[in-house]
Amino acid sequence: MKTDKTKLEKYVSDNLMSKPGLPDERQLKQTSNAFMTGLAFAMLFDIAMMIFYFVKHETEKAYPYLAQLLVICGGFCIASMGNKDPGLPMTLWGRSIPVEKTGSAFAKRLLHCIIEAAAFSAALMAFNIYDGGKFGSSMIIETLLSFLIFTGIEVLICEFRVKRYRKAQEKLDQEENDLED
Repeated sequence: MKTDKTKLEKYVSDNLMSKPGLPDERQLKQTSNAFMTGLAFAMLFDIAMMIFYFVKHETEKAYPYLAQLLVICGGFCIASMGNKDPGLPMTLWGRSIPVEKTGSAFAKRLLHCIIEAAAFSAALMAFNIYDGGKFGSSMIIETLLSFLIFTGIEVLICEFRVKRYRKAQEKLDQEENDLED
């Protein structure tokens, strides 16, 4: 049985248009943009409140805002893992990461991870000093431990993103080769 394509298209479009509540791509994009804007304002509010309480030396009141900020960031990370089309891996500051399988590319990725971990550790140490902590051997040990932990986390996340990107590129190359054959 042969189906007329125009009749099928008309039937599908009429049925989709007759059902209220099904958003089209434009509406989905607008909703997504509005949601992202709301989350950006929520994150900025959390950061502003944390700074406010930090400046007032009431850091215990800043913890709920920090927790909310971490939950939002964790949600973004989980959602980005579900993305079927990964983009080029980047650092937290937006620089692209080399994705080759060479030793020099790994060394560059490791250097990016070390720089980001050092920045996080230095910021954590500065917050501890500002909050009344005394600069001494215990703070240095704490900073070094946080640096090692942050470096490990950064390397794991970076290598996961690079591996995922390579896999997606291999799949695209394979599809391209199949089309050429």
